[in-house]
Amino acid sequence: MMDSKRDMKDQETERVSKVTAVLLKSRTGEFDLESILFLKLRGLGIYDLGCIGDCINLERLDLSGNNITNLAPLSSLRLLQILNVSANRISNLEDISCCDSLQSLNVAGNLISSIDNIHCLQSLRKLENIRLKDNTYNYTNPETERVSKVTAVLLKSRTGEFDLESILFLKLRGLGIYDLGCIGDCINLERLDLSGNNITNLAPLSSLRLLQILNVSANRISNLEDISCCDSLQSLNVAGNLISSIDNIHCLQSLRKLENIRLKDNTYNYTNPVCKNSSYRNILLEMFPNIRVLDGERVVGRGSDLYKLCKDIDETIKAGFYRNGQLPELPGCKPWVDNDFWEIKRSSNAIIDEAYKQFNDVLHECRLLNNRATHVISQTERSLSLKNQPKQYSV
Repeated sequence: MMDSKRDMKDQETERVSKVTAVLLKSRTGEFDLESILFLKLRGLGIYDLGCIGDCINLERLDLSGNNITNLAPLSSLRLLQILNVSANRISNLEDISCCDSLQSLNVAGNLISSIDNIHCLQSLRKLENIRLKDNTYNYTNPETERVSKVTAVLLKSRTGEFDLESILFLKLRGLGIYDLGCIGDCINLERLDLSGNNITNLAPLSSLRLLQILNVSANRISNLEDISCCDSLQSLNVAGNLISSIDNIHCLQSLRKLENIRLKDNTYNYTNPVCKNSSYRNILLEMFPNIRVLDGERVVGRGSDLYKLCKDIDETIKAGFYRNGQLPELPGCKPWVDNDFWEIKRSSNAIIDEAYKQFNDVLHECRLLNNRATHVISQTERSLSLKNQPKQYSV
């Protein structure tokens, strides 16, 4: 149905997605994990690599821009040739020392603090390309500067604008951003995507009075007070963060134009601790009377009836039709129409009667012609078969 029934994470540390067989098959279109050769799971906020080790024939893998700390599931990928795990939280590379076929490795933007953490890769005889630093995205590996900061240079290079005030749309997804820096100087910004980073503080966004759409999903945000000044905000996605209670959302009540709020995203298995409260949806709808879409589900306006119907069906199926612990007796099935509904009824109209008679006559003539044709074809085939038989002479 419209809303998937996946289990929500119970711990704040499990706020991001886990690699599952369903995710792998949907991303690649393969029915068998062993058939997957190339895989790109970039910027999804992945924390747990799950069953990725079952893709034993994988040759190329891109896991950049996630929240990965443990590479153990990759140890079974003996055919892996190219691996990109840049912009994650990796401090140990020992688990990939078994990837004998590895030729290219990108670990820029992680927590590799010393050469000792790289010694384990000496056994990889085919390794020709190693990247620990990426100046293009300001990725590096010092222990205290593990993620990037938003700078004027980054903003201009991403948008092609010379003036920060000219930037209207900005996408900085999955770059491992920790510090929003000078992003507040983009005062005319209307759409902003900061999903899949390591952001905790939204203070620089307080000056964006024209911001209409904001996506900060899959970060480490616990406080939304700084964006209560964004008067033009219409759509807000904060799924996959650390918002623990309804009190953290009260500050947004002053945003009169806010119509779309997302705290949970079942597609990527993003959630917030507040979503464990079964009544949080009803409370939010009371707090924000102008809300039209909540967690991707339309609650008001065109299409809302369909969502409500599907939700009711889901709840009915989940309940198993049980009432007071017993399955109620269902009434017997009844036909929708009368027994003679599908019978062709002759009309009393003379014109229709004549047309019906003529149609039957034509149909009868067609049947006669078909019979004659069948007879002629049969005779012809018989004569041809006799003609092709070899002549026999008696001696």
